[in-house]
Amino acid sequence: MIVLKLTDGLGNQMFQYAFARALQQKRNDKIYLDITKLGRGHVRSYRLDQFALNEQVVVPAPLFQWICRIYTKIIRLFLNRILGISLVTQEGFDKFTKIGYYTTNEPIRFYKCKDCQIPILFVRGFFQSDKYFDFIKDIVKEDFRFKVEPNKKSLLEMKNRIESTNSVCLHIRRGDYTKNKRFLICNEAYYRKAISYISGKVENPIFYVFSNTHEDIVWIKQNYNLQKEVEFVDLSNTELEDFYLMKKCKHFIISNSTFSWWTAYLSSSKDKIVVAPYPWIRGGEYQEDVYRNDWHKINVDDL
Repeated sequence: MIVLKLTDGLGNQMFQYAFARALQQKRNDKIYLDITKLGRGHVRSYRLDQFALNEQVVVPAPLFQWICRIYTKIIRLFLNRILGISLVTQEGFDKFTKIGYYTTNEPIRFYKCKDCQIPILFVRGFFQSDKYFDFIKDIVKEDFRFKVEPNKKSLLEMKNRIESTNSVCLHIRRGDYTKNKRFLICNEAYYRKAISYISGKVENPIFYVFSNTHEDIVWIKQNYNLQKEVEFVDLSNTELEDFYLMKKCKHFIISNSTFSWWTAYLSSSKDKIVVAPYPWIRGGEYQEDVYRNDWHKINVDDL
């Protein structure tokens, strides 16, 4: 049994699931989802229910979820606060793993994962690196298929335009990033440099601009001069509808966002070019683990 605590937005939930899925592949266990930190007064809601996942994934009764949440919190506080076992080092990660608890407070660091033979495993953290699950990349991509593909008329029309052009997904993350100093907002200079890079490699690219909300799109139009041919995707789409369209693009200019990270990773486009900002977050030591080796990084601190 693998008990997975899901938290935060869609991109983070996908990383958490992919990590647990890698454990599941080695053990052939069921994954039990703890979604007590999602929905019902929380900022974020459970979003993985829109994906196919696999038949071994279960959302158990709320009582079971709460018991698991309280148990793991007690264990974590005892080991971390009383015994002083770190939640951000490889040594601390290994000590938690020995008792069947895969947990970390460092989102973008890759930890070498030792197998644990304890019957019940608990997973809590962010695990934002494909190094955890790239050995089952095809399985992860299969699990993250939509159960039912969106069929809104305006969305399908946009999908057809995206698929018929040398489309480039250009994602500008604003929203909650404007309130958290650790998450830099990629500035106009980053996007212009990324556009220039892709324009030198792709014939007649069209840049499809996505952001969090209609208000963010309006702000971007008023404040960024992206120069090249761009089309703003402002269709009052849901988060998952935008995700669906972004994934259909042939190339990607992503922000430091797990949301756009996953659209680039899941894209089936051959020879896709992915441009990403560096660093990913402020004050993080393990930046490289979040990037794939074939992605082109632009250092935003040099702009």
